[in-house]
Amino acid sequence: MAGDQPPFPDPIDVRYRRHAQLIGIAVTLVVAVYVGVYAAWTWEREHRTALLVLASVGAVASLALLSVKSRTPPAGWRRTALALVWTGVGLAVITTLVMLDGGPDDSPLAPIYFLPLLFATLAFPPVAMLISGVAVVATFVVASLVHGATGADTFAFASALATAAGLCAALSRLHHRQRDEFARLSRSDPLTGCLNRRGLEERLHAELARAERHGHPVSLVVIDLDRFKDLNDREGHAAGDARLRWTVECLTACIRPSDALGRLGGDEFAVVLPETAAAGAGDVAARLVRALGERSPASVGVATFPDDATAAEGLLARADKRLYAAKARR
Repeated sequence: MAGDQPPFPDPIDVRYRRHAQLIGIAVTLVVAVYVGVYAAWTWEREHRTALLVLASVGAVASLALLSVKSRTPPAGWRRTALALVWTGVGLAVITTLVMLDGGPDDSPLAPIYFLPLLFATLAFPPVAMLISGVAVVATFVVASLVHGATGADTFAFASALATAAGLCAALSRLHHRQRDEFARLSRSDPLTGCLNRRGLEERLHAELARAERHGHPVSLVVIDLDRFKDLNDREGHAAGDARLRWTVECLTACIRPSDALGRLGGDEFAVVLPETAAAGAGDVAARLVRALGERSPASVGVATFPDDATAAEGLLARADKRLYAAKARR
């Protein structure tokens, strides 16, 4: 039986991180191209060869990253660490370009300092965004002092950067809160608060992938309330909704925090049981039926990976078949 487990991957979040990764690569490529054009256009000035070399390296690096875009970007603390490394490398390159082109007070490349802030707002977790904003402002100030820029010039540009960083940090926090809420709502049943069919199937797919990696069983219990339509016809839909909410509360009290409860639709529910073999799943199913008792009698069907099926669809089909066989007997 499973204890606590690491969070399962969110497919929507994975797609979002992939898109953000592609946007970052595209922005780097665009900057490399226009820095190269600028260097060629102003070839009579100093350090044009160095600018062109840096632009070329940036373009090649962007194209190289495109070749591995299909890999799943990291999540959690790895994502934050990668974001900070990306910011550090980007600031080093930007500062080198600006210093070679005359310094922060003279180079038309200085506004590139705003680009890491905009990208961090889109792609970084809020904490990484805030750290990146502080790093951008500090890097510009240090570069200006090293180059000997006047205090007024440095103050004006740094103030604009700091204002933009604060705004970007607020937008990043709001954006991530909204995205988390949308992700939660898209996987939750609005009536009962448990997972909906989509959320449960995503969880089942994730648990099966984890079970294949580690050689653990996974069981699925499907539950269908008996004579629920009679309740709706006799007492009305409000009574039926109240019964469904009570059912979820009752089932939730009987399962582990590592298990996942979802409403498949109507009066049918399912529970995903990680690291649970057929015998253990049978015990859980019996406990759930007893808990529902006479107030909400139910029929159940159980299927286990890998004994009954190796895919989510197969497990659902096998559990459904056993459920309807049990209902027919009842």
